[in-house]
Amino acid sequence: MPVPPHAIHGAASGNAVHKVIDLRHVCIGTQSNQGVASHTREAKTVDLDGTRFRVKNIRYGNQRAAEEVAMAKFYALTGLDCPNSAIAMHGDHLFGFNCDTRRDYSLHRTQPEHFAVVASPLIPGFSDLGQCLLNSEAMLPLITQQWGAAGAARYVASLTTHAKAVAWENTLNSQQPIDLDENHPITVSKQKARGAQLSALCDIYRQLPDRLRSETMKAYCASRLIGNWDFVNYAWYNVGFHDVTKRPEEWRMATVDFGNAGTMGFGGLQKPDSRLSANERARLTDPKKPCPIRVEDRQFNGDVSVSRTGIGSVPRSRPIVPLIQSLIEAETRIAACSSDASYIPTHEIGAMSAALEVAFRLTLIPDAAFHFVAANNWPDGSMPFPRTDADSLHLSAHDLAVIMIQRRDALVKQFAPREIAEWKRRNTDKSIEALQEVSVAVATVTGIEIADHLPGREKKPIYAVATESTFRQITRRASF
Repeated sequence: MPVPPHAIHGAASGNAVHKVIDLRHVCIGTQSNQGVASHTREAKTVDLDGTRFRVKNIRYGNQRAAEEVAMAKFYALTGLDCPNSAIAMHGDHLFGFNCDTRRDYSLHRTQPEHFAVVASPLIPGFSDLGQCLLNSEAMLPLITQQWGAAGAARYVASLTTHAKAVAWENTLNSQQPIDLDENHPITVSKQKARGAQLSALCDIYRQLPDRLRSETMKAYCASRLIGNWDFVNYAWYNVGFHDVTKRPEEWRMATVDFGNAGTMGFGGLQKPDSRLSANERARLTDPKKPCPIRVEDRQFNGDVSVSRTGIGSVPRSRPIVPLIQSLIEAETRIAACSSDASYIPTHEIGAMSAALEVAFRLTLIPDAAFHFVAANNWPDGSMPFPRTDADSLHLSAHDLAVIMIQRRDALVKQFAPREIAEWKRRNTDKSIEALQEVSVAVATVTGIEIADHLPGREKKPIYAVATESTFRQITRRASF
């Protein structure tokens, strides 16, 4: 079996030491939109030591920048793809730091080199999901192979529908560039235009092969570990496929934005303080109002929703629902067929495959990996950034690691050990690949070898399903 590709893009194996990137000697970059829509935070592309980075200005302050990096590294432990994000300093020549672009400007206005930004290596061939689906050069051969001439015609019709809706929105924007009232007739028309765009994307997404839709569902399920409130937006940015220049069977899903994960809610506020924004549209032109979420869902602690998809606990989740529709339908069937919804009937194991694979991946991550990431990336660990007085949650690095371990355990416990074992039995190759990817990821982020933390090596074993003998067999077949 070939060595799995590095899930953490821009990182060399064993790069476990916390690193701050110095931006003083990079050229002023261009606007970058990898993983970010045009209306969101400012970002530039720079070249440094032969690597292209997307550098994002976190207007909410240094602590938020550090937390975004920490959450990216926690997610990376799952072995699923993401950039190797890092804190970067001395970015004052890339961004105009002032009271409008930085909430912490008053702390650093005489010392702009003290502003932290987030630098992420660009993933080769990455295309945000929404962009990828509209790329006829990449998609049309894939859909034709999957569905034949009828599928190709349906795809072209969806492209036409999407293009007409974009043109309609552009016309409306020229009539009313700024929206101030979500009930204004022109704003309502914009909502309809953007809703038509999403419907077209949904139609195209349903034509993807099962494997690619499963990639998306796995990324979503893994995002629950870090409490990612912005998995995708209505344009289906923040996640996407790479390398789309290759054959579709080689495409992989990557998550590239972690700005609303962990304690971070919306608008620079922490989750407990995001009551209003969590229940409002991100933009007044978003097609639908979000479903309201409960107070207990506006927390970041060791509890997760009892639902195996957790979709009801994610604010502004409407654009996510079509991406995980088959998981939601399976969960609904499970609840309907038995009074004990904690039990997954054998015939539904396949339908829940993406969630079960993520649960299996989580069983492999040792406690020590969570403690390492927190200690080396959290503001109260190695990052000397001051707290924000407005924050409700004041977590130490140790507190954060404990919460992450509790979240891992809670997500795994949503499935019975026999259900994970049955998934492994049916998916031997996938389970081997997952074990390889997690072992590479954990070693890359922390320097820890997960073989040393499998059952029998710890006084309190993690929920590991793989055996040490299995791991040894795999590592003999692949060079790490």
